[in-house]
Order: sequence, then C-alpha cells, then structure tokens
Amino acid sequence: MNNSRTCWERALLEWRLLATRALVWVLVVSWVVAVVAALAVDCDVASVAPLVGYALAVALFAGVWGGQDERALRRWLDGSLMSPRAGLLVAVVARFVPLLLVVTIDRLLLAASGLEGGKGSGPDALLVSMAALLQMAALCTLLSLVLPDSSNSVVFLLLAFGASTQVLGLMDSPTALRRAVLAIANPLLWGVPERSWTSWWGPLLTGVGLLAMAGLLAPGWRPLRRAPLSGRTLELRGVRKEFGGLLRRRVAVLRGMSFGVRDSTLLGLVGRNGAGKTTTLRIVLGQIPASDGEVILNAETLRVVRLLPEGDPLAAGLKPRHYLPLFTVGVSPERVGKLAEMLHVVGLLDTPAGKLSAGQRRRCALLVTLAGPARVYLLDEPSGGIDPVELEAVKNALALVRSEGAAVVLSTHLLREFDDALDEAVLIEGGRVLASGRLAHLRDALAVFEVAGGAPGSTEAAGVRSGSRLIVPAERAAETSAALAQRGAEVRRVPTNLHDVFLFALERGVEAGGRASSSPGGGGGEAVPL
Repeated sequence: MNNSRTCWERALLEWRLLATRALVWVLVVSWVVAVVAALAVDCDVASVAPLVGYALAVALFAGVWGGQDERALRRWLDGSLMSPRAGLLVAVVARFVPLLLVVTIDRLLLAASGLEGGKGSGPDALLVSMAALLQMAALCTLLSLVLPDSSNSVVFLLLAFGASTQVLGLMDSPTALRRAVLAIANPLLWGVPERSWTSWWGPLLTGVGLLAMAGLLAPGWRPLRRAPLSGRTLELRGVRKEFGGLLRRRVAVLRGMSFGVRDSTLLGLVGRNGAGKTTTLRIVLGQIPASDGEVILNAETLRVVRLLPEGDPLAAGLKPRHYLPLFTVGVSPERVGKLAEMLHVVGLLDTPAGKLSAGQRRRCALLVTLAGPARVYLLDEPSGGIDPVELEAVKNALALVRSEGAAVVLSTHLLREFDDALDEAVLIEGGRVLASGRLAHLRDALAVFEVAGGAPGSTEAAGVRSGSRLIVPAERAAETSAALAQRGAEVRRVPTNLHDVFLFALERGVEAGGRASSSPGGGGGEAVPL
C-alpha cells in the first residue's frame, strides 16, 4: 500500500471537510465586509484587516477542528490505513497549511497596498503568526482528544479569541493594559509575542510540546497478538472490559467474551441494545484496550481490519465519491463499480451526503467500507435506515465479500433482518456469550410450535413462550407435541428462526445466572449448548 499517497488523500479529504463548512464562508464574507466598512468610514485598514484576518484564521479551528465530521472520519479510518498517530499528524498539517495561507495572503495584501501595520508587519510578524498558528493547531489537537464533544466548540471559540488578540499585540506598542487583557483572554498560550526576532520561539516550542503531548495521548495501533489459528481469522479469549475509575464507579461491560471468526464467514454478533456489541468491535479494532483477556489474529493474516461505524460517518457537505480514493488505495475500479451496482448507489456517489436519505447514506458508507481490501470487516448495525428491498442488495454485497475469503462480523439487534444471510451467530447479553456456533446447528437444537387453544401444562414450563409460539429443546419436541394435543391444543411445528434461538438463549441464560460459553471455539463451528 502506498503510504505517501494515503497521506495525501487523507490531507485532501481534510481540506474538503474544512471547505464544506458554512462557517468558513460566513467568516470570509465577514472579513470582506469589515475591510470595506473600514475604508468607508476612513478607518485605519492596517489595523482592521489583520484583526479580522487573524480572527478568521483561528475561528476556522472553532468551526471544524474536532467537529463531528472529523471525529467520524477518524473512527472510520482506525485500524485500516495508517496508525491513529500518523493520521493525527496529517490532520494537523491539513489544518495548518490553509490557515497559514490565510495569514500569508493577509500580509501580502497589506504589503501590496502600501499600508503598514507597525513594525509587526515585517518578516518578524509573519514568523510570530506562523508559530502562533502551530501553537493553536497543537492545542486544538490536544483538546479534541480529551474533551467531550459538547465542550469542543465553546473552548475552541475562547481559544480563537485568545489567539487573535495575541497576534494583535504586534500591531501597536504593548501597553500594560494590553498585556493584562491578553493575559486574561489567553492564559493557555503562554504570553504575548514581543517585537523581536526571538519572539516566535515561545509559541513554536509550546506548539511542538503540545503536539508531542497529543501524540502520546492519541491511541496508537494496539497490535493484535499473532498466533496460528486452526481455520480462524480472529479469536477472542476471555475478553473483559470495565469503564470508570478514580471518581467514577467501575462498570463491567464485557464479562469474558470468547468466540472465533473464520475466513469466508458472515458472523452475526447478536444482542439487545447495551449488550456490549459495539464495545466488542472497538476492542477488536484496537480503539480501546481490553481490561483482561486477549484478541488473537491468525499469524498468516495481514493486520487489515475495516470498520463501518454505527453512526453516519459521511459529512453532509461531501459527496460519497470523495471518500473512495482514501479507502480504495490499490483497488481496481472494476471491483468498486461492481459493489456500487450491487448496492444500487451508482447514481448517488456524486450527490452531497446531506441531500441523501438515511438509507442511501448508509448504503454509500457501506460501499466505501467494503470497497477497500481487508481480511476482517466489522459492520456495526449496517442496516440502519435501509428499507427491506435494499436490504437484499446489502446481503448480496456481503455475500460477495465473503466469497472473496474475508470474514464479516455484523453486529445487530434486529434479528429477523439477517436470519437468512448469517453463517454463524454469537448471541450475547450483559457482556456474556449466551450461545454461539453455526446458525444451522443452533436452529436444529430447538423445536418451535404454533399453539392455539388448550390449557397450559407442565410441558410448557420447559420451553419459552413468544406469543403463540412455544420454543423447546429439540429432544423434547415429540413429548411436547403429544402433551399439547392431549390437552386439546392445535399444534403445528414451524421453522426455527434466529429470533427464536435468541429468545430461548436469553431466557435460559438469565435463569442459569447468565451462564456464558468459556470455550474459545465458540463461533468456530460447534454450538454452545442452549
């Protein structure tokens, strides 16, 4: 894989994310209006233009850095193309370059007009501006990693104001009052630049230090342990995960998850909301570490895992086609075109994602995920918003990927949607495996009856009722049918589906105290007893 090309594609996509934000155009128009207004009232444009220009540059951070689109892209790319730390560096460069261009153009315009903004308008001021922007980029990078989403925009706006006032210190003589105002408005950026050739060292070193801190905090690839696995691509052994600590109560989300994933297999990770499906996928991907247990990758398998996140990863202002070059490096256009036709999205790729329906965006995101080569595809609720007709197209695309030898792990709580597509299933509840194995084996282990009329009896206590359906172990099918008929009930045996299997496993698992499979082979072909 061409890592250099991957970096350029990533940077290009970052710039496109930046350019599609409405805030950018609002700030550009505001800058022009402010300069024209200054000229109209005979104001000193040498002071107004740099003020608004620098405010524009740093406010771009407030609008896009750490925003929803960039976070979605970062999660989407985890584990597939480059390490998160390398991606973070590319993101910093991708943001820093256009902001530096804004400042440089602002300076060139002032020089061309013959206007002077004080001593700070020379090379010294440009160096200070560059250092301040690097400092700003590094700080925003750091904060985007540690702050919750709701805090980003507020903090970035404060920093934007602080950074813009910092650069304004170049315009006039820094009086004591100006220094005090800048210190209050900008406590995190370590002082006000002085009018000297050494004034850029402070912001520059601070920016480099903050960027190093961000690199340490950024999750690096947590390499999966490689070991020979008989017929499997991936295996989880006793994986546990707890969240919390310090002042927060620790909560166990996964309690000893064990199952295997084979090549050329479509495996369903099935469970209710909150069962631990997404956490399991994030651990497999390496986004978060397991508290205990291990994730093992076949020694002969490349470390290429691709994720389709549960949320919509497409930015509203970008077209789905913009994402394809980054995800499909080294992939033949024929394969991409074939998948696009199967998913019925050929005519949607050149439409901005914000104009597509939820189901259309989901199918486009699925195309981008599946189009790139991988040994394991992790699909988190891939059917969200997709209608029943298009769901068949999704199943066909998954069948194609499976036929190419890849393993597909599909998490879902909608049991009936993929009942006819899954090869194997892992049924989980409360972070534990209730049952796992080939779906055909799990179905054969149960018998399901449609029951109408008749009085309840002790035979039904051995099964699980779901409306008019009675689910019992297969070895008790004849006994149950005879007992129900003897009590005057109309009995008809019907095919067992995944919903029946999950209900029975859930009921019996809860009754047995949440018994889970501890066998690493779960999902490898042998069904865990129900």
